[in-house]
Amino acid sequence: MSLRACLFAAMSVGACGLDKPDPVPLIDVYAFQRLDVAADPFQDPLTLETPCDALQAEAKNFGGENAFDVDTDGCAHLAVSQPSLVPVYEGETMFLRVWHFELAGTAGDTVSFGVRIGDEEVLQRELTIPGPAGLDAPRWQASKDIPAGTPVYFHVRNHGSNSYALIELSVGGPFEQEEEEE
Repeated sequence: MSLRACLFAAMSVGACGLDKPDPVPLIDVYAFQRLDVAADPFQDPLTLETPCDALQAEAKNFGGENAFDVDTDGCAHLAVSQPSLVPVYEGETMFLRVWHFELAGTAGDTVSFGVRIGDEEVLQRELTIPGPAGLDAPRWQASKDIPAGTPVYFHVRNHGSNSYALIELSVGGPFEQEEEEE
């Protein structure tokens, strides 16, 4: 949003989008729709290997919070999508929380999950098997304006029997760089 447009919006309605003091949800974990292979923007050779079915991916309560749960026992890939709930403005903080249980499978293999908004891949994480359970909670700044209703995609690519819970994808709030491990 240009400075002129932002100032006009601020005078007209009192905000230009960059003033979300607290994170607001970009998604509703209950609104995800599973994508078939032809519509999957994360296609790779593993996409064709045993996609996860509806019983292996569903929204549910996860430790007191709603989350989109993916259980990869017997499947290797899942991609889901839904329209974004709110607009995102260039420079705003974006925040993701994904919990994964202990990563099991063939030593040296990798698992990955990622987020795409519209035509832009905004986050891709790759983890090595075996690995401990943990919470992945990156923050980043939006590289451009994203209108409400833009498709938001989430995917998991996996080797082995593992479980993931997408707890949150939000926009707004303070930007805090991830600390590098030494």
